[in-house]
Amino acid sequence: MSRRRKRRGVSLGTVVMLALTLLITVVSLSLLSKLMGDTAIELDAGRMLDALSITDGLPELSLSDIPISITTGQPTATPAPAKQTQAGTLATMPPQITPAPTETPYAGGSFTLTLGGSICMDDAVRKSCYYSESQKYDFTELLSMIKSD
Repeated sequence: MSRRRKRRGVSLGTVVMLALTLLITVVSLSLLSKLMGDTAIELDAGRMLDALSITDGLPELSLSDIPISITTGQPTATPAPAKQTQAGTLATMPPQITPAPTETPYAGGSFTLTLGGSICMDDAVRKSCYYSESQKYDFTELLSMIKSD
């Protein structure tokens, strides 16, 4: 009988795999740096914001066009501005707007939902539905129990 010596330390296979891993990592990094090229990307936030100008479609407004009221203490309700009608009198109430009548939605209708799938049967159940004279399977009797579902 031969005795096996217990080896301490790192085996040759571990050293080979570590060297192979290191070699693959170095090659991958060098290829990645070549694929990236020498192009430097610089972002100028000021030029990007100028290009994204959203003021083109907005109307020009001044501070006098924007209604601002400054109140001190308790906030109070401000009355609606009075408008002058064609006859020259002041009208304090806005004209009443009546909504257009909407159609009553149709409450009836039906739909049919059809699903497909497969039925997994045990060999004994499957064999019990086989008819040798017609050489076909007939699961009608078996599936009649779930027909209503």
